[in-house]
Amino acid sequence: ELLKASKIGIVSSLLDKLIYLIHKGEPKFAIGVNEVRDAVTNRSIEFLIYSNSILEKINENEFIDLLNTSETIGGKIYGVDASTDIGLRISSLGGIVGLLRFAIR
Repeated sequence: ELLKASKIGIVSSLLDKLIYLIHKGEPKFAIGVNEVRDAVTNRSIEFLIYSNSILEKINENEFIDLLNTSETIGGKIYGVDASTDIGLRISSLGGIVGLLRFAIR
C-alpha cells in the first residue's frame, strides 16, 4: 500500500496504463517529444512522464517551457532517472511520454 502511493508506484501504474492503451489501440497517449508537444499544445495532456535522457533530444529551455506549459494546463509531471528500470523504459519510448485526457489523433 505504501509503495502504491509512492512516486515510483504511481509512475509504474501510469506506465502500465500506457502499455494497456497501446495494446488496446486507444489513442489517448503520446510518445516522444513531438507527440507530447502536440498534446500539450492541444491542452490534452493529463500526465507527463520523462527521464533525464530527454535532454539529449531537446534543448533545455524548450524542455522547461514544455514542462511549465503542461503544469499550467493542469498536467501532472513525473521525472525519473534514466538509470532505473522505469527510467530505462521511458528512455526507450523516446524519453518522454504522456497520458491524455482525450485523443488528439
